[in-house]
Amino acid sequence: MRAEVLAGITRLDPQGGAAAAAAVLDPSQPAEVRMAAVFASLDAGVPWTGPMHTTMLSLLPADTLRSDLERGEPLAAVVEALLGRGRRKEREGRSHWPTPPASTPQR
Repeated sequence: MRAEVLAGITRLDPQGGAAAAAAVLDPSQPAEVRMAAVFASLDAGVPWTGPMHTTMLSLLPADTLRSDLERGEPLAAVVEALLGRGRRKEREGRSHWPTPPASTPQR
């Protein structure tokens, strides 16, 4: 039940959901809640952190943790969300990759 509540909070208040998620990444929490916390953090646009990485690795294989019906396999959904962040920045014209220097004409 707590995983669904966390998901709902994140949909209504992404920053509030991210704050709540940070508090439940601890291994003492149920796996479903920790998986929901990873998704809540991603949905809120929180940077990928060491604790999130450790939590995701500790939940693998995560096939049985499909509490979010909109997402398929959890690991694939996390990877897709992280890769999508780079594409979003490119679409917005603010790529995190440095702009290559303009070539100078040869004489």
